[in-house]
Amino acid sequence: KTRMKRRIMSRSQSRDLSLAANIVIGYLADLGRLPVTMPLDLLATRMQTSTTGKLSEIVESVLRAKGITGFYEGWKAYTILAVKPAIQILVFEQVKQRLNRSRGLAQGASLPFKDAFLLGALSRMIATVLCYPFFFARITAQSGHKGGAFQVMKDIYRKNGISGLYAGLGPELMRGTMFHAVNMASMESLRAANLRALRKEDNSGQVKLTAYSRTEIKVVVR
Repeated sequence: KTRMKRRIMSRSQSRDLSLAANIVIGYLADLGRLPVTMPLDLLATRMQTSTTGKLSEIVESVLRAKGITGFYEGWKAYTILAVKPAIQILVFEQVKQRLNRSRGLAQGASLPFKDAFLLGALSRMIATVLCYPFFFARITAQSGHKGGAFQVMKDIYRKNGISGLYAGLGPELMRGTMFHAVNMASMESLRAANLRALRKEDNSGQVKLTAYSRTEIKVVVR
């Protein structure tokens, strides 16, 4: 047990990643999943909009129309959408730091459940509003619309104006904000619980709390 604690927690001398570095890493990580998840997203969209809903027929039609590249329809929009998690992190962390400073707390201190819930909802709302036109264009392109995602955006804008690019925004906001709000509130609560557990161990003389950042709790074994 003690050996495991050393491996997991004895990194107090390492420097924390900056917020900008975390955002870039998050963006690159989101891009890295695309080769696997894009075909799955396309198949899911086609199954929802297909009259038959048969997976084998959908795969065959995609391959017949465009070959293997057909499974990556709308990839340009994905490169923009990968910024969405980074925007969420940026908004959440910046506001969190300001709140903690105004309360005389450390910047990385965990937020109460209610505050984290509301801030999680706010960060997701801002990111969704900024990125939704690309999300909508991606879905439209994957459902069989001719042209790539950016061509789809042009066609929708010419036909319906800017409001056309935000069709269906309401349900997406309700779904996404609730999910992210619960996720961030739960994460902050778990961090707070970890801190309490570490302080309890500190009182027993096993470990000493030395630092707490946004990404991890760091301690040094005595």
